[in-house]
Amino acid sequence: MVRLCACLWLGALGAVPALAERPPKITLDDIRAAVEEQWRGVRDLTVEDRLSLIEYRRVGPVPLPKAQKTPMGSRPNRWTAAPGLEYLELWRGDNCARIAFDGTVTRWQGRRNAFAEPHGRICAGNNVPTADLSFAYYVGRFGRYSGLAHFLARPDTRLVKANKRVNEIVCHRVEGVAAMDIEGEEKPYVVTIDIAPQHGWMPLRAEFTDAATGDTVRVYRVRSFFNQQTFPFPREAQIDVYERVAPEAGTAGGRTVLTSSLVCQVERVLLNQGFGPGNFVFSFEPGTEVRDERTGEVYIVPAEPGQ
Repeated sequence: MVRLCACLWLGALGAVPALAERPPKITLDDIRAAVEEQWRGVRDLTVEDRLSLIEYRRVGPVPLPKAQKTPMGSRPNRWTAAPGLEYLELWRGDNCARIAFDGTVTRWQGRRNAFAEPHGRICAGNNVPTADLSFAYYVGRFGRYSGLAHFLARPDTRLVKANKRVNEIVCHRVEGVAAMDIEGEEKPYVVTIDIAPQHGWMPLRAEFTDAATGDTVRVYRVRSFFNQQTFPFPREAQIDVYERVAPEAGTAGGRTVLTSSLVCQVERVLLNQGFGPGNFVFSFEPGTEVRDERTGEVYIVPAEPGQ
């Protein structure tokens, strides 16, 4: 009888998750330290990706079925970063927008989401737009040490839930407020990020909500990662774009609906290629209208001699 009771007691213990199997407690400082360590050996990073666009219905509570994906560019987008330096090429068709940041001055050429006319801008500080056209750019900027670690160190950033499961992947959800240029205007957004420790402490999902209205603006979701031990990076991701539509007749207030999605396929990830300041410079093409926001000057780049 004693032996039977002992067996039943041990069996009951086996049915309860062992204390040793419970995930260890983790703090926001622990997460920030892990992010810093993950990026410590990265001196420069280059990511190339291709994008496809899926259009949805702009009004109504339920999106129409997904249309066929439309390729955005003839060449892959390219984002390169080194400490204090960034360079980005965004392709739509055969047209390209270029953005460069050298630590003090940002230069960009093209029109956000249009690329119709040559247009340039020079401004002081790190005013590189958080472009909606490249998930690799988003992950690179926000995921690397200078982005995510700084966000985690902000006084208003908090750990919402540790060891949360998203599609069977363990994540740590953090939330804070950051001023970002998402809609062509820099303003505060509530940023909620699910960080995946088993995938190099990369963001698995990020949601940007307008801090003033509470409207969801962008949701970034990683569908799969490169399965490499040296430096894991998203392989496929989706950016969902939301807009507020006017209220229907007889109803109060508007609502936010999904209008389109960008599907990103990362083609290459290159580490520590030895890039320096010379790799982050470009000249405006002749005929480009340039606005120098530091001086207020607006001018047209002249044609080269002999043209």
